[in-house]
Amino acid sequence: MASYLGRNVNLALLVIIIGVIVALVGTTVFFQRSLQNRTQEYQTTTGTLDECRTALANYQAQYSEATQQVNKTAQDIRKYDQLYEQRTGELKETQTTLEKTQTQLSFERLQKEKFQQFYEAERQATYQLNATIQSQSTKIRSLESDIDDICDECHSSGGDCDTC
Repeated sequence: MASYLGRNVNLALLVIIIGVIVALVGTTVFFQRSLQNRTQEYQTTTGTLDECRTALANYQAQYSEATQQVNKTAQDIRKYDQLYEQRTGELKETQTTLEKTQTQLSFERLQKEKFQQFYEAERQATYQLNATIQSQSTKIRSLESDIDDICDECHSSGGDCDTC
């Protein structure tokens, strides 16, 4: 019986050792597959992370470019605002100058019109005075001729004429 028991113990030990070996092999295979899955997930995650980093770098470059563009646009807006204010001031000055010039022009036109009316009145008066002078000159010549005729008559009749 001892040999039966020794045999059974050996057989039991063998079964236990085989069970432990099968368990170790099973555990090793399980953990190896688990590790392969984890490795594959890690590689996938690493690839995704690299894509995210690349996308992030692209977005940062786009953000930087957009920020520069916004800054440039803001500077341009400030520049155009200053230019607008300057041009608005110049426009107001020009409008003021134009209004003064228009007022002066209206005054000068009024003065010109008054002067033309005065000139026309003086020209008309001069024309009338010249006509009067001509008429009076004709009368004077006629009267002088009459005086000469009277003096001639007076001298021919032998009289003494005081006016001749």
